[in-house]
Amino acid sequence: AASLEDISKDQELLQFALANGAAAFGDNCAPCHGSGGTGAEGYPSLQDDTWIWGGSLDAIYTTLQYGIRSGNDDARVGEMPAFGRDELLGKEEISQVSNFVASRAGLETEDGVDLAAGQTVYEDNCAACHGEDLKGIQDVGAPSLLSANYLYGKSLAAIKAQVRNPRNGVMPAWVDRLDPATVKSLAVYVHSFGGGQ
Repeated sequence: AASLEDISKDQELLQFALANGAAAFGDNCAPCHGSGGTGAEGYPSLQDDTWIWGGSLDAIYTTLQYGIRSGNDDARVGEMPAFGRDELLGKEEISQVSNFVASRAGLETEDGVDLAAGQTVYEDNCAACHGEDLKGIQDVGAPSLLSANYLYGKSLAAIKAQVRNPRNGVMPAWVDRLDPATVKSLAVYVHSFGGGQ
């Protein structure tokens, strides 16, 4: 019945939550996020500070409870449009915007690509979610494009692939699978990895 804040401040509750969370993580989360929460392509690292939906204790708890695109009524549901597959942008525009993002992320770009045109495509199609500054907007689940970590690979080819036909991953909602104390314990345990806020 204790709040997350109370659990964090009470040494006995905290130790119980960390032990319970570690066991639950190993059984339920490690297959995707790795045994130490290091992640893999398509599965975020839980040890860094690159949190798509926010890394505060409360944000982690909300994500654990309801999931991401899980089908739960309260799930986090931000989804990137398929700009190529759905013909929202042409091939040249996809190349321009991908190269623009790559240039801002410190990646090599293709010769002869109009980066100014790519910036315009970005401003018209991407900035509403990823921000004018490319730093992302957690409220809508749009990651920073300046991050050291990209969920689906940090290369120009990976950026183009994500713009054309994005992979919008799914995380299950644990609220109906695990008891409330275990979900709270998982939130405390994941937060303890040190990557949260």
